[in-house]
Amino acid sequence: MPFRSDRFAGFSKAKVETLLGALRGEDVPARFVATEALAPRVGEAREALLGLMADAEAPNDGRLAALRLLAPGWKPEWTPVVTDLLEQPGEDLRATAADVLAARARRNDPICAGVLLKTLGDGDARVRMAVAAALARLEIDGGSDALVNALTLEEIALPAVRDAFVRSLAAFGAQGMDRLLSAAESGVRRQAERAVAVAAECANNALVESLPRWLENPNLATGQRAALLEAASRAQVPAPAVAAKVLNWLVEHPDEAGPTRAAGVLLLSKTPVIMGEQGKALMVALLKENDPAVSAAMAAAIGRGRLAAFVPEVVTMARAGGASPTVRAEAVSSL
Repeated sequence: MPFRSDRFAGFSKAKVETLLGALRGEDVPARFVATEALAPRVGEAREALLGLMADAEAPNDGRLAALRLLAPGWKPEWTPVVTDLLEQPGEDLRATAADVLAARARRNDPICAGVLLKTLGDGDARVRMAVAAALARLEIDGGSDALVNALTLEEIALPAVRDAFVRSLAAFGAQGMDRLLSAAESGVRRQAERAVAVAAECANNALVESLPRWLENPNLATGQRAALLEAASRAQVPAPAVAAKVLNWLVEHPDEAGPTRAAGVLLLSKTPVIMGEQGKALMVALLKENDPAVSAAMAAAIGRGRLAAFVPEVVTMARAGGASPTVRAEAVSSL
C-alpha cells in the first residue's frame, strides 16, 4: 500500500538523531525521506553518519545511505572505513564503496590496494566491474597483473564483466600491454590465445607501440596477427620508428597471408613510410593479389591514406564487372 506523504511532513525539520534512526530502521520509505532530509545537513550529521557507516551491526542499506551522503565531502582519513565496506555483505554496498574509492582515494593508496585486488575475485558481477575500474583509476600496483590473470586464466561468463575488465586493463596503457605480451609468450596455448584477443580488444596506443614485439612472436597464428594489426589501425597513427619496424616485418614475410599484409598496409596508410621504396613495393605486390578481402582492404588503405599514386587501381576495382560487391563498394567509398 502506498505510504502517505504527510507521514513524513516533519522530517525536514527533524533532529539528526531521528533521521539517523530512520536510516538504521527497516522502513524503506522512511529511510529514503531521511536521506533526502540529511543531504543539506551532512556537516551537522557527519560524525553520526561516519559511526553508522562503520557499524557492522547496522543494516546495509543504512550504511549505503551514509556512504552516499558523505562521499561528496570526502576526507582521506575515511579511506580505511570505506575500504572495510568492500568486505561486508551487500552487493550495492561493496560496489558503491569501490566507486567512491575510485573517485576519491589517493593514487595507489596502500590502505585500499590490497583489498581492491582481493575483491576483484568477488562473486557479484557489479562489484567486480566497479573494482576493476577502481584498480585502473587509482593505478594500483599489481592491478594490471590481476586483470590479465583474470582475463587469460579465468572463464568469465558474463560479457559485461569481461568488457569492463578489458576497458580497465586498456587504461593501464603500456604496463597492461606488457603483461599481455608476457602471457602470450608464456607457452600456454589457451592463455596466449586469450592474451592476443584481449590485446586486440584494447585497441589502444599501447598496442600500436608494442606491435613489433607482437609480430615477432613465433607462436601467433596469421589470423591473430591480422586481428592485432586491424585493431591497431583504430588507435593512434604509429610513430615513425614503429611504422618502419612494422613495414620491415611485412616486407620480410612475403609468405604471410594476404589479409595480414593488407591489415598492415591499412595501419601504415597514414604514415610516410607507405610511400617510400619499400612501402610502394609492398602496395604493388598486394594489389596483384587475387583475394577479395585483400583487394577491399587495399582500396580502403588507399582511400584512408589519400595515396594518389594508387587511385587508378581503385578506379579499376570500382569499374571491374567481375569484382565482388564488397571490393567494388569499398573502392567506390574510397574515391
